[in-house]
Amino acid sequence: MPSLRQTQGEISAVRIKDAINSGYDIDLYHVDIKEDLILSVAEAIKHEKPTTDISFEDPTRITSHIRFNHCSFEGRVDLSNVIFAQKISFGGSHFKEDVFFCPTSGGMPLLKAAEFQMDADFSFANFYKGADFGFVHFKGEVSFKEAVFLGNANHADFGHTKFDKEADFDCAIFDRVARFLGAQFHGVTTFSSNTRFQKEAVFADAIFYAEVWFYGAEFEDNADFEHVYFDRDAIFTQSKFKKDFYLSESRIKIMNLDDVEFGSESNIWLVGSYYDRLVEIRWNTLKDHLDPNNEAVFLSFVES
Repeated sequence: MPSLRQTQGEISAVRIKDAINSGYDIDLYHVDIKEDLILSVAEAIKHEKPTTDISFEDPTRITSHIRFNHCSFEGRVDLSNVIFAQKISFGGSHFKEDVFFCPTSGGMPLLKAAEFQMDADFSFANFYKGADFGFVHFKGEVSFKEAVFLGNANHADFGHTKFDKEADFDCAIFDRVARFLGAQFHGVTTFSSNTRFQKEAVFADAIFYAEVWFYGAEFEDNADFEHVYFDRDAIFTQSKFKKDFYLSESRIKIMNLDDVEFGSESNIWLVGSYYDRLVEIRWNTLKDHLDPNNEAVFLSFVES
């Protein structure tokens, strides 16, 4: 298949879109994209003619292999309403403006979210402003390893995102609210190796169907895991919680809290939770971080 290849320098967003529309593979390395990159045909027309009242039901399907490795996106990136049929990589790239994979309003999608049918790589990427992955469907493996979500936006949004296979967030840094509200994780998921949540981490209503690792993760603000369903092991070994850890009304099969550290003002909230098994928990570690109601809940787990 023909391809558009370039190493270093600049390239126009129009040239990229024309190449994709012609069925070309994209292979760019250390290239700067100055303009807004909008790959959905529907969205492109709406931006060109904002008063056009047309409803586009079918998403744009892209069959090109796409590699934007260590590239710099100077304008906005809008990949909503797009199906990526092949592997795609943004490894090491920098997104200077907002990135949309599903624009939302009031927590609800305005368009169909992007769908990745093969593996997607965002490892080592830097997101300077908005990063909206809400409602996206990752059908292949996805990596955000060592990705950095800088604090110039309210949140990194993965609300109601669906991960069919392995999801790797190892060593990622969230310098903004990390929002995984209602997300579904069907494969092994990792937030280990000093993944840092520097603002609130919101996993409320999420479902983990496979093993999830928060080994050595650092939560510098509240960690919200209320109403979460853990169907397999939840590994929080050596995690650090500087503020509150909410597990109320959650269903947990097996949770490992070995060598967990809590800050002086941290509390762990367990009311309404149900556990099959808690392992490697040290009473001396938790006793000062449970209010009377939570303490009774914890002791009932131990006794059972």
